[in-house]
Amino acid sequence: MKKNYKLYNIFFPIWILWLIPTTWIFAIPINFVFDFFVLYFTIKLLKLENPFSKSKKSIISVFISGFIADFIGSVLLIILATSGYLNSAWSDYLFENPFLSVQSFLLMLFFVIISAICIYFLNYRFSFRKIDIDNKDRKKICLSLAIFTAPYFFFLPTEIVYNILSII
Repeated sequence: MKKNYKLYNIFFPIWILWLIPTTWIFAIPINFVFDFFVLYFTIKLLKLENPFSKSKKSIISVFISGFIADFIGSVLLIILATSGYLNSAWSDYLFENPFLSVQSFLLMLFFVIISAICIYFLNYRFSFRKIDIDNKDRKKICLSLAIFTAPYFFFLPTEIVYNILSII
């Protein structure tokens, strides 16, 4: 049985934010706080001076860079999904639960990595202009942000979300 997927099936969490607008109230502050903690603790672990001040000066750029990177990964995923290059078995698993197929898992992992790379380069280029850190430490901070704030939610099976929504 072939399933017809609409675009909103693959654009998590953006589509969930559209479907249930009140999730913005939780998603934005949680993402902001998480980004701040990753940034702060990375700077602290690197033993740089004034980690709170440095984090405070760059958190807005880090936060915006993360959203842009997640958006880029999502758009690329949508482009591939709507291009017709995926066979139906891959796309079924990819959109419902990427853990059900090795190919779908690896494909989703690819888009998570693409987003993480974007997080690294966007942060490297834009987020740390206002703070005084050397290039080596800047790269370490960007790598930490890329690893810990990558959009692992891409792996969240949409079938779980649909089951929760069907109960509500």
